[in-house]
Amino acid sequence: MKATIHDSSFLRAMRPLDIAGYLAAKGWHRTKDRPDIAQHWQLREDYEVLLPLDVRLDSYAIRMMELLTTVERAEQRDQTIVIHDIQTGSADTIRVGIDDQDVADGTIAVAAGDALVSSARQMVWAAACSAVRPRAAFKRRRPSEANDYLKKVRLAHGEIGSFVVRLLSPVPPITRIGAVADGSELVAPPPFARQATETLASGLDAAKRVAAEQFGGGEVTHFDRYVRDGLSSNLCNALSDSRDYFGKNFNLKVSISWSWRRPTTIQTPAIFEFNNDNLEVLKETGRLFESFDPQEEFELTGTVVRLQRTEAAHLGEATVRAYVDGSHKLVRFDLGPAEFEVATKALNDRDLIFCLGELVKDGKSFRLKEARAFRIMTDV
Repeated sequence: MKATIHDSSFLRAMRPLDIAGYLAAKGWHRTKDRPDIAQHWQLREDYEVLLPLDVRLDSYAIRMMELLTTVERAEQRDQTIVIHDIQTGSADTIRVGIDDQDVADGTIAVAAGDALVSSARQMVWAAACSAVRPRAAFKRRRPSEANDYLKKVRLAHGEIGSFVVRLLSPVPPITRIGAVADGSELVAPPPFARQATETLASGLDAAKRVAAEQFGGGEVTHFDRYVRDGLSSNLCNALSDSRDYFGKNFNLKVSISWSWRRPTTIQTPAIFEFNNDNLEVLKETGRLFESFDPQEEFELTGTVVRLQRTEAAHLGEATVRAYVDGSHKLVRFDLGPAEFEVATKALNDRDLIFCLGELVKDGKSFRLKEARAFRIMTDV
């Protein structure tokens, strides 16, 4: 038996913008406009609806009920399902769920539920950071665009069967700028919210690949590509942190359903599943990625142990023994002619030196990129 919605308050809460977008995505065509009052939409020659645009109209709820009844007949689906798709279809839906016997009744321990919500939030935030600028790890500097985006993501009610956290990432409608001389249509680039969810999908896919690659003691052979795809130590940690709250045989499932407002080139829906072994591998991968992440504005202090420069070279290379990540490491960086002379004096006199730059892992040692402000520590 199909249900018909009669609640006037509920019908008045439905947004005309969402319904117009839904109709367009389902193949309906706008045939006539009454500006600020209503739009006429038609599906083939079989169905026609009137979409009210002003919620203040006395007949708004009645017209909305008639519209939903017609769409229900056209799609041969219960209108409660249609309404659900209209309401959630204006956002990309991210589902993070646990498949475990302990949560089969739809309930979960408070601590575990809190951890799962936190993991879902961190996944979305890590992907948003990578959408701004792919990095192996996000530590001190966190992109403001990612923080602003996270404030707009909504936590929706859960779903029965296992335990699922649903996050809604609002996606604005496509803005069509118009046609150019060659007849092609100009469309505004995807909004950041869509870039973030697509980065999440590619990052999760990279996590599946790296877990398979490292299983059984393999090595990460495509580090840069994984980072470009949106994988970071933060995303690895967000996935693996749930291990502490569930048994050995649980599965973590993440899926993304794309808003009908904007098409995506990524396979829909995107579904990713991780077992306990995968997550254990990803925990170590997160630690590895964090060790390879460049440290910006790193203040290097140490002693020069080696200098190298060929006669024809303009730049020389200095190797400094310095304290990095809790132990002494060798750090190499390039120096211009004037700085090289200062480094030669520091080497001969065993003086401490100071240098500023971006510290990156380079095999078993480190390299300081964009080295600047080089000086002997006694030179103040």
